[in-house]
Amino acid sequence: MVRSVRGLVLAGSIVLAACGGGAIAGNGGVPTPSPGSGDDSTTGPIIARQIDGEVYPGTRALMGGVVNQSESGCWMLVFDDGGGSMIIWPSDAVVADDGRRIGSGGEIVRSGSVIQGLAALVPIANLSGVADGYWGSVTSFCDEQVAAVVFDALTVVADAQTSLDLSVDYPCGIGFSVASEDQHVALILNVQDASTPDLSGRVSFPDENWAGELLMGKDLMVTWCNDAIEEGLPVPVIHARFPIVAGSLSFDPPPRDGARCEPNPVTATTSGLVVDWASESDVALEDLVIINEAFGCFAG
Repeated sequence: MVRSVRGLVLAGSIVLAACGGGAIAGNGGVPTPSPGSGDDSTTGPIIARQIDGEVYPGTRALMGGVVNQSESGCWMLVFDDGGGSMIIWPSDAVVADDGRRIGSGGEIVRSGSVIQGLAALVPIANLSGVADGYWGSVTSFCDEQVAAVVFDALTVVADAQTSLDLSVDYPCGIGFSVASEDQHVALILNVQDASTPDLSGRVSFPDENWAGELLMGKDLMVTWCNDAIEEGLPVPVIHARFPIVAGSLSFDPPPRDGARCEPNPVTATTSGLVVDWASESDVALEDLVIINEAFGCFAG
């Protein structure tokens, strides 16, 4: 099912209207066990969050991925490779009445959100009182999990209710790429085999010759079309990949004179692209115009 999303294109941006749900105020009106109290009789949504004064040893690093809430209520962070671990939220985290939204540090997180922040991977067995205390209660929703991602703070990179500011075109290659100014979000539409590209000018996704995906992460395009990486440049970090599963791409076929890599701008228009967002339903993106100023050129 494709989620019906109202959208407006403003200066090349995709604006996805938020759907449903009110603001998270305080604890959202939902009681949760007091950290360390061992009281697991409380009803309502429960989340695993840091206990003030408790130390969670481990090397902190920038971590990120897609948030997924399982049917049992376990909040998981799914990594780019498909693996995942349960999430331990910052101590200020609160859960909404519907149990489907979490607030922390001014951010609103839901299933399908892409988040990143300084975190450590901590074995669940190392948590104090995991057998019969607070941690035993909150980890019981996450069967077979052996480690947790402990976030000290986090930010939401994007989700299906976020404005995706796809406004910067990136030339190069046989395809079309556009990203947000902060390089946290990128839409990549490229041929899969550059030796036999389909340049007919009309692509319908999914397509055996073209691949489309929406990337979420950090510094995604910093090394785009560059095979001579300068020392000190950040390394692109991909937290999540969402495939394009429907919609089309139209462009004027470029000249086929055998010398593709010359000043050869090609303009493309997307229509009805649909992203498999790995949450309750797919999300339809607003249409875009993307210009590849160096169509057919590659690094080197």
